[in-house]
Amino acid sequence: MNQPTLYKKDPRGSWYVRKMIDGKRKAWCTGTTNQKEAMGLAKGWIKSLVAGKNDVLRKAGRRREVPTIGEAISAFLASGLRKCQQSTATDYVHDLRSLMREGGELTDQDSLDELTPGLVQAFYNHRLAGKDAMAKASAAVTANKIYRNARSIFGKRGIKKGVFGGLELPLELLAEFRSQPFEDEVEATYELPSTIVMGKIMGDAARIRDEEPDVYVAFLLTLALGIRRGEATWLKWENLSMEDGQMVAIIQPTWQHLTKNKKGRRVPVHPSAIQEIRNISENGCYLVPGSDNNRKDMVWRKLGAWFKSHGWDRHGKAHEMRKFFGAQVATQLGLYAAQKYLGHSSPVITNKYYADLVDIKQPALALPGTIAIEGGSQ
Repeated sequence: MNQPTLYKKDPRGSWYVRKMIDGKRKAWCTGTTNQKEAMGLAKGWIKSLVAGKNDVLRKAGRRREVPTIGEAISAFLASGLRKCQQSTATDYVHDLRSLMREGGELTDQDSLDELTPGLVQAFYNHRLAGKDAMAKASAAVTANKIYRNARSIFGKRGIKKGVFGGLELPLELLAEFRSQPFEDEVEATYELPSTIVMGKIMGDAARIRDEEPDVYVAFLLTLALGIRRGEATWLKWENLSMEDGQMVAIIQPTWQHLTKNKKGRRVPVHPSAIQEIRNISENGCYLVPGSDNNRKDMVWRKLGAWFKSHGWDRHGKAHEMRKFFGAQVATQLGLYAAQKYLGHSSPVITNKYYADLVDIKQPALALPGTIAIEGGSQ
């Protein structure tokens, strides 16, 4: 076999390899910046590609031409026999295309025969290569989600019900595509900031309020409401309402953002916290002030840097404040109330991630010293 030709899209990025088969150019990312290692991986990829092609030819026999991936996608999206909703089907297709692109630079014009175990492995290699243990564990969760959604398109029940109409699918190959193992995931763990760290953050809140008010608002929304970053980004003043004498934030799916379980919920808001936010951003449409880019990205980077400066250097720092809020609700009001406030789809999820945190001795509702709490609890 001739030496594969390696190339790079980015001088500092991973090596890629190309191969012409039946007049079509196939490309694959080796997932490594080491040229020697990339050459070995490239040889293995080409060998499996050729072997897979020969296997397809053997299996094809008298079967008519296999449909393209695009034809299968169109049939899936248009089918009235699907069990999932249109928004879910669209998510599945998006993830299938991500897997195709990252695993072998495939397009909708490629044949369904290209959805092979080798494609799945190449996708995982691309996603996980060059990462340390912690980053790899985090990337594995996302990669597994993408593969899980992609293979759901070709589920046995859907095929049996006729989701793909009259298309003649390569059933044996699709079964192999669906049967690949997931990457091992590390069990998610959460911890609360120490009293010392939390004291430093709270003590510095007044300065942040004056110097970086947008960061202060984002901080209060994650700490006092326990809402997710995306939910805080798009929360508008019109989403606040008085119900039975209690101010609540109505968290609901919008065209800009979907809640994680695509359902809405109501979260009680401490009046002192909302007054602090009102003093900063009442004249705007959204609670977090600034441009769309600031709300979606910059403010959260600054929030993370602020936490890190006080010794809280955890992955997803804003999300850890949500955990802090959830631990307090679970301890004081129970796991069922925490499930409702946090927007989990099931109490099982809340129990899985918060049961250990409930052992903490009655943490009081934490708000910065800049806020005067006038009795009551959230």
